[in-house]
Amino acid sequence: MNLINRLNFKNMNELTEKRENLLNEFINLSEVEKTALWNNFCQSESGEMDEYINEMCEFDEHFEGRTPTEIANEVRFSEFNTNDSFFAYDRSVNLVSFNFIEKYDWFSESELIDYFIDNEIEL
Repeated sequence: MNLINRLNFKNMNELTEKRENLLNEFINLSEVEKTALWNNFCQSESGEMDEYINEMCEFDEHFEGRTPTEIANEVRFSEFNTNDSFFAYDRSVNLVSFNFIEKYDWFSESELIDYFIDNEIEL
């Protein structure tokens, strides 16, 4: 969290309360809503799509033009299930699938909440 934004809070209790409120609101969002917020965070923080999460319904579009062998090689060393809701690349650049954003190894709730506070984003 940047210093300028911290100075906007009167004290650490106010900052802690803001974090807790945002966290509680975040926890109550749907997985699709959480994923959209994470993807916006990734795009604005790094501008790269390395940590971007895709919905499983986008799988065919995402891999359009790739051969079945190329796709199979991307899931060969990972746990991947087309019945899951989301897919992304893990830290080892393997394609993984999951139903809950908390299962994604790049996901950081703390970084995301800091981003909301720093950018004065309300949920």
